[in-house]
Amino acid sequence: MFEEKDYIIQISKLRDGENIYNLHLNRELFEKFDCKDAEDLSCELSMRIVKNERLIEIYFSFDGTMSLICSRCLSKVEFPIKKESVLYVKFGEDYSEPDINERIIPENENDIDLLLYIYEELRLEIPISPMHESEEDCDRKMIEILEVINDQKIEEKDDFDPRWAKLKDLK
Repeated sequence: MFEEKDYIIQISKLRDGENIYNLHLNRELFEKFDCKDAEDLSCELSMRIVKNERLIEIYFSFDGTMSLICSRCLSKVEFPIKKESVLYVKFGEDYSEPDINERIIPENENDIDLLLYIYEELRLEIPISPMHESEEDCDRKMIEILEVINDQKIEEKDDFDPRWAKLKDLK
């Protein structure tokens, strides 16, 4: 069950040095942001959080799979997720995000909300046009249906009102 509090790290509960957190990410994360690009998600996230006096380093390690819709045949295709990233949280006067992997939070802040960062890191793993590795892996029946529909659309384009043909003469 998805709970936003699982993505919030309480700074006061971190001990100096290294801290380890693990999360299981699923489809509910994408649903939270109304992302319809991913059909399913099963990913283990390991976070190694190193707390220093003025800096918190968060090392993320994603390992899992994501189900997407193939652009060629419209069936599910599994994409592996194997990614590592780092986020530096510094203490300062105001909130700011000077760099994609750096956040500055006020000195008196007690929480670090990682929900959006984790979502964005996974979102970046979704290809623009996801497809099976080879066309042989695609759903043959669906490919044939799409080809028939495409041929019909081409025929429809050829059938146009002859009255519009006079406009071509104006060129």
